Amino acid sequence: MKKKLPDAAKPLLTPLICFVIMVPATIIVIGPASAITANAIANGYNALVAFAPALAGAIIGGLWQIVVIFGVHWGITPVVLANFDMNGCDTFQAFQTIAVVAQVAAAFGVFIKSRNKEFKGVALSAGVTGIFGITEPTIYGVTLRLKKPFICGCAGGAIGAVVLSFFHSAYYAYAGLPGLLTIVNAISKDAPMSFIGEALACVIASVITIVAIQIVGFDDPVDKAEEKEEKEIESPLAGTVIPLSEVHDEVFASEMMGKGCAVIPEEGKVYAPFDGKVVGLLDSHHAVGMESTDGVEVLIHVGMDTVKLNGRCFTIHVEEGEQVKKGQLLLEFDIPGIKEAGYEVTTPIIITNSDEFNDVETKAEGKVTVGTKLLELS
Repeated sequence: MKKKLPDAAKPLLTPLICFVIMVPATIIVIGPASAITANAIANGYNALVAFAPALAGAIIGGLWQIVVIFGVHWGITPVVLANFDMNGCDTFQAFQTIAVVAQVAAAFGVFIKSRNKEFKGVALSAGVTGIFGITEPTIYGVTLRLKKPFICGCAGGAIGAVVLSFFHSAYYAYAGLPGLLTIVNAISKDAPMSFIGEALACVIASVITIVAIQIVGFDDPVDKAEEKEEKEIESPLAGTVIPLSEVHDEVFASEMMGKGCAVIPEEGKVYAPFDGKVVGLLDSHHAVGMESTDGVEVLIHVGMDTVKLNGRCFTIHVEEGEQVKKGQLLLEFDIPGIKEAGYEVTTPIIITNSDEFNDVETKAEGKVTVGTKLLELS
């Protein structure tokens, strides 16, 4: 809808049209299909629990946080809801809680073991967040980063979940974020051992994980004084500098490709902004990628949608893999010819490995010439 509608109509009509299309589609097709699929998976899972509860516990307790890594963990929600709908309770979240608690314990185990004051603070804060069922900071900030603690957490979760299976524990109320605070959901007057099993399994998973980390250890991050290093990128062409947000291409404007700026060129020549190597050269010759000798990766993309010219209006002067010197001519382009063909000549200069730098700042404004300081990387 955003591509088809005029700008003035987008804010109102885009959500309205999507609403009109998607609500009936959800009710008629997507919802029933999801329900059927969820019920089928739930029945398969319940069959496994009935046949081998310890195996089901070991799988979920040990592997659940691996599922979280890939960001697909919310996909189990329809299955859990189907269990509550069909049976009035759910064992999946009971096992899932043990996996969460084990990773939280791993963060606290790192806090105890680490000698790095800054990292101890990270581990502690991540562990506290994990108490509320949010384990992403724990995983990405602490346990998976150090690898061994993550494995210890998975092992502790598996063992704790196996113990839980002996008590036939289940959740009798849905938990949005299963974790230590939701173990009360295992309370049921019809199953008095359910909560006891849940609490005991949490304790066992936590103790095993923490003790394992103290024994196995990990590569403790070393305190290093951060030194600010700045790199400068000179303008590869002459023209007028504009921010990426003003480029008429969402991929560049949203910084999806990386941070940088754009130049509206006055001369159809692109020069090497630094000493380095040509690492990307398309057959259409409208863009060139370079890597500097100190690891900065730059994409110089001449024009918008100029790939459709199939090389017309462009003359390349280098080859892929060629070592070039700063100021060496990389390519030439015919500004009038590109405009006559109906394309813009606005040229984004993108730092494609922007995530390796704390900041990429545009240092030039207005008119620039070849060699003008354009970007500063910290």
